[in-house]
Amino acid sequence: MRTYDKKELAIILADTFDFLDNRKKLTIAESIANGISLKDALLSMKGDLLEEGLVDKAISCLNKDYLQSALDLLDKYGVTAITVFSKDYPEELKNIFSPPAILYAKGNLELLKTPNRFAIVGSRKSLPQDKTVAENYAKVLTENGMCIVTGIAEGVDEHAIKGALNSGKIISVTAGGFDKVYPKSNDELFKSVAKNGLCLSEQRPTVESIAYMYPLRNRIIAGLSVGVLVVSAGVKSGTFHTVNYALDGGKDIFAIPHAIGVQCGEGTNKLIKSGAFLTDEPNDILSYYGLEVEKEETKKVEELSAVEQPVYDKIKESGSIYIEKLAELLNKRSFELLPILSMLEIKGLIIKSADNFYTCV
Repeated sequence: MRTYDKKELAIILADTFDFLDNRKKLTIAESIANGISLKDALLSMKGDLLEEGLVDKAISCLNKDYLQSALDLLDKYGVTAITVFSKDYPEELKNIFSPPAILYAKGNLELLKTPNRFAIVGSRKSLPQDKTVAENYAKVLTENGMCIVTGIAEGVDEHAIKGALNSGKIISVTAGGFDKVYPKSNDELFKSVAKNGLCLSEQRPTVESIAYMYPLRNRIIAGLSVGVLVVSAGVKSGTFHTVNYALDGGKDIFAIPHAIGVQCGEGTNKLIKSGAFLTDEPNDILSYYGLEVEKEETKKVEELSAVEQPVYDKIKESGSIYIEKLAELLNKRSFELLPILSMLEIKGLIIKSADNFYTCV
């Protein structure tokens, strides 16, 4: 169990009062930094910032038993509290909009010190190929010196986690508390991140996630990262919260291009038109940060047979293509292509969407 100093304990206590938003917690932290006790900090806010009854209620909780119950809760869930006074509080977060007064962490805290942390985000309602892209990018980036930062949602988040998990270079930021992971279906994935990587939350372990917490969570994802890759996004996607926070912090934005008419790609295409870096392979990002590695694609393509090569080349040239159109371009029948396409899928070179469109990985 971690030992906390007096300043850290004051913030841990203050965070148990649900009527304090992060702005008020930061005000209290500033008072504590100036040598004012938590009790006096609360009293100074009475009337102007807090109702008298709330202040009196909070002060009545300033005792050893109440503090111990707060610490016992952290111990129960195996959680470490990182406050603005803690040595391992990330420096990058001190300069973002409304820095979190406290972060709850579970896993490898050393990841907070790693360079080249990079966010991968995207729509929950993404195409199968978007999920594959997220997983592939995360795998390649982590294998070559980067640490992935993302959420825990279905879709792009979960597949970015799966791609980075084996490397251990993964930070997942949840909107709610660790005991209330949403969606529930990703609870096991969350546990895997806590074991192999690092989970972070601004909320105490037992706090349910509420809608407003998600965009606030995104400021942490952006703040921790040197750049952001948007794999998929509609024009009104919540992903843009992360993008805007990143832009405010002078971070780099990368986006995956999509075909015309793909709803979950309209936002990424818009980002590219607005100046985001277009990327269609992980090396675009690695080379940008001076981590470029030798491309593996050439080696893979050389392994193709004489009948596989033209099919692969035509799919790559088209971007995304329906099987009947592919057959027409190759002057073949659809059923003749099926075994070839299956072999290309097995080799991990192409993916098929639910509506029978084929795309190169």
